[in-house]
Amino acid sequence: MKKYLLLIIVSLAVVLLIRSYTPENTSAFSQIVREMGYDDVSEKPYEVVEFTIPETFNAVYERYNNLLKESGYDLSPYKGKKCKRYTYLIPSENARANIIVYDGKIIGGDISGITIDGIMLPIKSKG
Repeated sequence: MKKYLLLIIVSLAVVLLIRSYTPENTSAFSQIVREMGYDDVSEKPYEVVEFTIPETFNAVYERYNNLLKESGYDLSPYKGKKCKRYTYLIPSENARANIIVYDGKIIGGDISGITIDGIMLPIKSKG
């Protein structure tokens, strides 16, 4: 019985993940990262996560939002909103590109190293 329950849960998770993004959008998201000079970024997301931006920013969110503001983004108007984070791998930099999307629009993102001394840069705003 436990095996069947686990199979159902995993199947539902896969269906939700597949329905959580559209390929044409994800290709455009990875292109933004390529335009920043990261040619080996994955074409498809490594991970897609839905999350809610907190109503009140703690110190970590404040620092992250200040980083995003350097390139023209601001998460403040999206407090309390459900968003998606598309994560792409950048093997040559040992890094990941995170693109934050609300209602089909990019509202922020970063390039972050996966090592303790890795980089943390905002993605460049188009607007």
